[in-house]
Amino acid sequence: MLIDDDQMILNMFSQYFRNLNYDCECYSNPEEAVAAYKEGQFDVVLTDYQMPEMNGLEVLNDILSFDAGAQCILMSGFCEDFVIDYAKQRGAVHFFQKPLNLKAFGSAIADLTNMPVH
Repeated sequence: MLIDDDQMILNMFSQYFRNLNYDCECYSNPEEAVAAYKEGQFDVVLTDYQMPEMNGLEVLNDILSFDAGAQCILMSGFCEDFVIDYAKQRGAVHFFQKPLNLKAFGSAIADLTNMPVH
């Protein structure tokens, strides 16, 4: 699951994941994404931190409130260190700064899904 209010980011990552043979459901509205998570089955949640409706920490908290084992990754173009630390304390498995290092990012996804990156 990919959550970002920027449609260009959604399109770019959707193509990136599909090229790696991952299924990827994209959401520009984090509230809709959380509702979809409750109804579906997702291996990893990748969410932007700064979004107008709710931020990535709120997404993380909502999802972990009903699925304590959820694997959530946050990403942001600008974020203070204390937010990164807080996200990891709350249960984020990774926090990536944009622009992403795609090799490290792809390796993290592969580790979480137990699927090799090609």
